[in-house]
Amino acid sequence: MPKEDVRIINPFLIGVALLVVVAGVGVALWLALGESPKPKSEKELIRVVHEEESPEEQPQEAEKPIEEETSQAEEGGDKEFVGASPSRVWGKVVRAEDQSPIGDVEVLAAKSPNSKPLRLTTKSDGEFRFDELAEGEWHFIADASGMADVHSKEYFGRAEVTPGAKIDNVVLQVVKPATLEGKVETFIGKPVADAVIQVFAGWNLKGQPVASSPWGGKKDRNDALSHEYFTEAVSDQEGHFQIGGLEQGTYDLVANGKGFARQVQLGVPTGTDEAVFRLEPEVRIEGTVSLSTDRQPVEGATVTVEFDAPGFPQFSGSILTSASGKYVITGLPRKSKMKIQA
Repeated sequence: MPKEDVRIINPFLIGVALLVVVAGVGVALWLALGESPKPKSEKELIRVVHEEESPEEQPQEAEKPIEEETSQAEEGGDKEFVGASPSRVWGKVVRAEDQSPIGDVEVLAAKSPNSKPLRLTTKSDGEFRFDELAEGEWHFIADASGMADVHSKEYFGRAEVTPGAKIDNVVLQVVKPATLEGKVETFIGKPVADAVIQVFAGWNLKGQPVASSPWGGKKDRNDALSHEYFTEAVSDQEGHFQIGGLEQGTYDLVANGKGFARQVQLGVPTGTDEAVFRLEPEVRIEGTVSLSTDRQPVEGATVTVEFDAPGFPQFSGSILTSASGKYVITGLPRKSKMKIQA
């Protein structure tokens, strides 16, 4: 029989061959991946597409400022403001004596005496401006340090604000202060301490009525003989008092001392100490409000007092009864007439 050739394969050579094959495949993959382009980010893709659509760059126009838009219904008709169109009020603060502007003055704007005012400070030229005021009637007050607090009503400002309004004619005035002094005594000449002296009316040298605010003055709410007043002072142990912050002029005063009847001094000029009050003992009126059916006391009933006496203008008002239905009216002079109604 013919003899067959037997070939023996060396295992070591087989292993080497396999390693060579694996290495070759790895190199091929590495070369393939290295040469392929990287995927572009989303921003780059957007930029490329934009460049392909607009190969020539066009210069962009600068953004125009947004202006207030207004439309007019008819030629020559009333304007209707579209969108936000704020109301603005311009004004200035001047000295009353020569109309010269004054800066660094606080200006208050309010719609009522009980509303919280808006505040700002004037520039060096005395000018001020309020933006975006709500619709309605606004009052303006110049609160200047070292100036009179009680002065002519003409020195306050007022403006009727409507949507989109532009008002530029508000002029506020301030004036230097004056004082008046006096003394409170008993009818036999003894000083009365802790008496309250109030200014309830007055006029400046031009004859203009004065006030402490555009809405008038304060009021004694718990006093049956209530009255508005602009400012007040309290007498010291010697009975002396001094009232400052007044525009030069003449003023009507009332003095209230505990246990004494009210007393009025009319037309007291500033710059003097001519106001001397000589108080007399008071007259008190007490009473009770009750139901006509069973005589049960009425709590919280309103007792109205109309007071009529020489030199006592504006003195009237009302008080409420206590839990037991009682009321007390004090400070009455001996010679007086009054009407009491519950």
